[in-house]
Amino acid sequence: MVARRGWNLALSRQPLANCAQAIQSYRDELAKVGNPDGGGDAIMVRDIYVAETDEQAWSEAPPQITRFWQLATDNVWRGDSISTDDLPKFTERFAYFPGGLTVKRLDEVASARDRETSTGETYTVPAFLRSTSTRIVG
Repeated sequence: MVARRGWNLALSRQPLANCAQAIQSYRDELAKVGNPDGGGDAIMVRDIYVAETDEQAWSEAPPQITRFWQLATDNVWRGDSISTDDLPKFTERFAYFPGGLTVKRLDEVASARDRETSTGETYTVPAFLRSTSTRIVG
């Protein structure tokens, strides 16, 4: 539907393989409908937390990531305190986080994301809880 309306596509917080598949489907649909309005940009947004050390990033970022997912789930700021133990509850509805996301899984997902490639281009996508910077080659 996005492509048929000539809208751009924006993706975030998904495994890179899902994004690549969605972008390809989007571009295929754009080609079918003749690219109305000359649209067709696809963008990806990635969370990046930069700190002096990995340890600092791991101690500071998970509560903020948990709050993001609480807001994404409830669509309201809940004043009550939340914990990273709540993260699976907030993310279990997403097919790309089977059983919900945990802090341990964040590191596994981030490490896997560092190794992924798509359509011949190489992406060194930052683990969002690492002290390294982003580099996109392609």
